[in-house]
Amino acid sequence: MRALLLADARPYSIWEWDAWRLHNLWLALGATSDGVYGTMLAVMTDRLRDHSVIALANFAGDIADVAALLMLVDHSQRLVWAASLSQVVRFRSEPDLLDADGDAYLARERFFSAGLTLRHPFDRFTHVQTQLNLGGATASLSESTRAALDPDLLARWDRDEGGQRLRAELSLALGHTTIQYHRATGPFRGGSILAEVSLGFEPWHDAASSGIRLDGELFIPLIGASNLGLRAGLGASWTWDGAPREVMLSSYEILRAVPIGDVDFLVGRHYAFALAELQVPLVTFSTLPLFDIEGLVGLDFGAAAPHLDRLWQKRVLGVALGLGFGFGPLVLRCTWAVPIDIGAPVPNGGDWTSHVALGWRYQ
Repeated sequence: MRALLLADARPYSIWEWDAWRLHNLWLALGATSDGVYGTMLAVMTDRLRDHSVIALANFAGDIADVAALLMLVDHSQRLVWAASLSQVVRFRSEPDLLDADGDAYLARERFFSAGLTLRHPFDRFTHVQTQLNLGGATASLSESTRAALDPDLLARWDRDEGGQRLRAELSLALGHTTIQYHRATGPFRGGSILAEVSLGFEPWHDAASSGIRLDGELFIPLIGASNLGLRAGLGASWTWDGAPREVMLSSYEILRAVPIGDVDFLVGRHYAFALAELQVPLVTFSTLPLFDIEGLVGLDFGAAAPHLDRLWQKRVLGVALGLGFGFGPLVLRCTWAVPIDIGAPVPNGGDWTSHVALGWRYQ
């Protein structure tokens, strides 16, 4: 019988459908008069669990502006590699298109690309990672911006900037982490720091861009899984012979008192932020360990601005309250945040802002 079984055996291959299993599937979508909003996430692994396929899509209104990622990850060896297809939506300022106050109008840019990522761990705490993306970028102006511009100026922009642009983007990051995790709250002890530099090239338009980013976090355990999380970051971007590249801060992770898509407070070439968050497990089911509820209280401070000397003028301080619903490695966070008047413009008229976001607990 043993000889018969061996005779029927065949080499293991990840390229066969039978080798894969679906581990996580999450879909939360809603529709309004402004479009479709929500998140879709699916994770598959092979039988040996040293290969993964991740599919992620975030909808924030227009279906054409969905941010999506499809990635195959091979972590069977010390050197981890990943191949991906992705579309990201971001902003860039147009120095030739100025409003009445002399500020540049923003263009929305979609970048669809194929990517290759390589990560090498020096040890269990420190790694270096590089990523190359090659694809096409398309810029567009909002209807309100187009209506405000001179027709001749708008026609010239459409001719020079409105088409498809070939772009290559390269990044290099160095990270160090000692974070430990608890199933009830996720990260609860240790810290991490990440430094990243990036370059972008548009060879057919003789344009280039660059950026830097520094991000750090620290988790202090309190009682059980309760912890105090501290996070801070800063970054900047520059462009040569092209439209300046803008950075958009997350309104549901960093400046939670700002509504989603509020470019006046979230978008800029320079940014800085600091936040503190207390996480407390509220309900943990011992008979069903894959589901739990946590509460959180946060204090956010930060700013994003097109010029460094305007960063302080755009500062935002907010208080956030929320609940996190954990489903194994996934956590659905519902937060309510309100800005505090600190002598700067206040987002959302000073009213409460709500967010619903799905994320990974162990990252």
